[in-house]
Amino acid sequence: MSLNYKTRFETVTLPLFTSEGPSLYDVIQGDIGTCWFLSALTSYLRPGKSLELRKEDIRSLFEPTKILDRECVVVKINGQRIIVDFTVHWGRLGVRRRPLVCSWPILIEKSMLSIKTVNDMPRTKVSLSEGWLCTNIIPKCGEMKIAAEGLSLFVGPKSEWRPLSGEKASRIEEIYRVFIGGSHVLCNTGGRDPEHLASVNAIARHCYSIIDISFDGVYKLTVHNPWGCRPILSKSIPPHENSSKGTSTLTWREFFDIFSYIHVSMISL
Repeated sequence: MSLNYKTRFETVTLPLFTSEGPSLYDVIQGDIGTCWFLSALTSYLRPGKSLELRKEDIRSLFEPTKILDRECVVVKINGQRIIVDFTVHWGRLGVRRRPLVCSWPILIEKSMLSIKTVNDMPRTKVSLSEGWLCTNIIPKCGEMKIAAEGLSLFVGPKSEWRPLSGEKASRIEEIYRVFIGGSHVLCNTGGRDPEHLASVNAIARHCYSIIDISFDGVYKLTVHNPWGCRPILSKSIPPHENSSKGTSTLTWREFFDIFSYIHVSMISL
């Protein structure tokens, strides 16, 4: 199943899923999308014992259908059915830092946006059973309106903001404990020195996901950039095998110097 994205200049054809199925490396943020929400998607698909079940959860959100003699895909999300024509008219896909590989991350976020920002998203009620038919998907300033609610669909309805410094700072032992217990942990560079961030290739005021934590006498945290590129540079650990796709492994000291706070989900994988 593939969708055609029409822009002012070209038509881009993308499959719904890659041959490997949903993967955290399918998520590539460009001009469209919020780092917070897309990091939640990458965290949801991090390696672990229930990964195949989580992949199936993603697949189950999509259903091919035919509406008004048009080939469409239904996105079943937040208790509603958002119907998208196979030819999606898009004002602009924007300059991407890495080419998009599939459609599902875009459709999930934009379907949430169509629910939460009714006035910005042209749509028609087809029937009570069929759902809303989106006649266009518009990249307007509405993503943050749905980021928190979209986040809850994948990492749980409750998440806590925890600082990494100060009186109530989270320690690495605590972060490790909740992570291996199955909680999702996102991390943010907001408030850190921009010059230091630039020196290690990190992005200021940006959200990453933690996709692994290991301990072999030293805590090592593997983080992923939802841009799908631009890995953070470590002075102590060799580049990750997926560094070209935005994944980095850092020592706790390096992590602490780059990130200022974390978001921790209250549910487990």
